[in-house]
Amino acid sequence: MYSFETEHITKRFGAVSALRDVSFAARPGTVHALCGENGAGKSVLSKILAGVYRPDSGRILVQGREVSFSAPSEAVRAGISMLYQESDLALDLTVAENIFLGAERLIGGKFACVLDSDRMRHEADDMIDSHGFILKPDTIVAELTPAKRQQVEVLKALNRRAQVLVMDEPTASLSPRETQELFAIIRGLRNSGMTVVYISHRLDEVLKIADEITVLRDGVKVYSGARSAVNADRVVRLMTGSAPAELFPTRNNVPGALFFEAKEISDRSGRVRRVSFQLRRGEIVGLAGLVGSGRSETAELISGVSPLAEGAFFLDGEKVELHSPRCAVEHRIALVPDDRTFEGIIPALSGAANLLLPNYRRFGMRYWIPRRRELRLGETFGRCFRLEWPSPRTAGGRLAAGTMRKILIGRWLMSDIRLLILDEPTRGIDVESRREIYEFMSRFVRRGRTILLISSNLTELFGMSDRILVMRNGRMVGNVNTAETTREEVMGLAAVDGL
Repeated sequence: MYSFETEHITKRFGAVSALRDVSFAARPGTVHALCGENGAGKSVLSKILAGVYRPDSGRILVQGREVSFSAPSEAVRAGISMLYQESDLALDLTVAENIFLGAERLIGGKFACVLDSDRMRHEADDMIDSHGFILKPDTIVAELTPAKRQQVEVLKALNRRAQVLVMDEPTASLSPRETQELFAIIRGLRNSGMTVVYISHRLDEVLKIADEITVLRDGVKVYSGARSAVNADRVVRLMTGSAPAELFPTRNNVPGALFFEAKEISDRSGRVRRVSFQLRRGEIVGLAGLVGSGRSETAELISGVSPLAEGAFFLDGEKVELHSPRCAVEHRIALVPDDRTFEGIIPALSGAANLLLPNYRRFGMRYWIPRRRELRLGETFGRCFRLEWPSPRTAGGRLAAGTMRKILIGRWLMSDIRLLILDEPTRGIDVESRREIYEFMSRFVRRGRTILLISSNLTELFGMSDRILVMRNGRMVGNVNTAETTREEVMGLAAVDGL
């Protein structure tokens, strides 16, 4: 018997057909990967299974019994829990309170009760220790990095003791070591008889962890079968409908003159300590390091998000103050953050407005924004950046992950920015969107501009960077030419003290 089945599911959003006659099933004690490009229907199908959306037609069966969910709580009661790609945590609550959200431990009788905070804290601490995560139950979630928030999401989902766990890009913010720890947890869940639906664009992970694979393309199921029957090239061909193309564009530009320098910079938290480096015109410089190494914090110092405790920045040899994001943009420096929902896209604004956000003055719309012109510009630049959206009017929060990411990058490519800092620019997006973003990056630096690329993906760093800076424990420990180093050397610098 299957753990669950979806039979002939169809779902439309206005004129857009998200799913068409999709049947999908998974057996107990298996990891079933759900693959497809952005917009293929993966998230819609998983959200139907989790009770977020209701299908227009078709039915859902759980352990052979037909069910109908009108809310996620009903799916949880039926034994289905979902770990979303974007954080679904209460940021002002503690780690322990988030883990037990909706399943609180209480003290009291029939007519009055209060939270048993001590019990939740102790149980959360036991869960954290048992899974090898480095978290404190009393920490406020807003203070955690995206990677740590992802760990809390995992623990929250596991605490619900579901029979089916849907995981949407669960490793997107995890380091390689944390990913292996999560894989160990997934294998333990599978061995205990749980069904894990694993959604990821990282095909190497899919092929490593999955027992079965289902592929969607344009809302239609095009393959479902054993993982052993396919390889990475076959899965890409199924996802795109064509043979895999070269992922990284050919780059043969020669970096120009030095124009940016950070000297002995530190932040107030101690996560960045006396870091120095230089950037030249027309180069892509990678910034490697494990989660917690200080990479993102360094980006926040350069972009004015965080205050500088000591040290200095120099542009074209002159000292500059970068005390706010506005000040950084005035010096033509911009950051595309890792967290596209909380720090990037404004969900309530249209896709066109999100794309044009820092460019209204450039197009003569500083004080008044004619909506028709905004939409026309959105359509024009949407074609330029190959944005796959139903319309420029579509709310930013309803766009696919790859489209969100291209908007965040595109808004600065169309400006006069000369230093663009990209923090995990391809996290959680499909192969074709990654290829397009890499092409945009190459075009940007060919115009004599510079990119600082922060990434946990060594393949990405080696495929796109001219040089790679390496950070460990808040310090800069390496500056190597990509063509003259190896992945092993970079990982050794990032992970091992004394190298």
